Amino acid sequence: MGICLTFLLLFCCAHASAEEGGESAASSGYSLSRPVPRKFLRELSPDRPDKTESPYTVDAGWYQIEADGFSYVHDESMENALVKKNVTLKRTLILKAGISSAMDLEIALIPYVSSRTREGSGPFVKSSGVGDTTFRLKVNLFGNDGKGLALGLIPYYQMPTAKTGLGSGAGGG
Repeated sequence: MGICLTFLLLFCCAHASAEEGGESAASSGYSLSRPVPRKFLRELSPDRPDKTESPYTVDAGWYQIEADGFSYVHDESMENALVKKNVTLKRTLILKAGISSAMDLEIALIPYVSSRTREGSGPFVKSSGVGDTTFRLKVNLFGNDGKGLALGLIPYYQMPTAKTGLGSGAGGG
C-alpha cells in the first residue's frame, strides 16, 4: 500500500511540475501513447546498469534498453576467523519506457548470475540462475533538459526472483 501511495504522489508532483512550465515547450503534452517527435528528442543519457543513476528520464513515448555484457565482482571478507571468498559474474538488462515528459518506468532484470563462494580452505560452492527483478519509477523534479542542476527521485520495488544465494532473498524497496 505504501509503495502505491508513493507512486501516486510522485506522479502528481511530476504532473504539476510539467503544468507549471517546468518542462520545455517541445516535450510538454506528450505521453506513452503520444510520443515526442524525433526532432524534439533530448540527448540520450544512459544510466549504464549498476554504474550510476541519473535524474534524466527517457522521452515520453520512447523506449530504451541498457545492458552489461557482464559484470565481475571478487569479494573477500573475514567471518568468524575464516576468510570468505565470493566471485560473482552477472549480466544486467534495464528496460525503460517514457511515460511522460518527466517520468519513466524501468524494469531491471538479471537474466543470468553465477556465484562461487568458499569459506576458509573448503571447497567452492557454485550456484547460477536468474537474479532478482527490480521495478523502478524515475521522476525528474527539475532539470530534465540537461542544462544546469537536475533532481530526480527513483522509488523502486525489488522482487526476489533469484534462488537462495544469488539475490537479496527478500522483496522491498
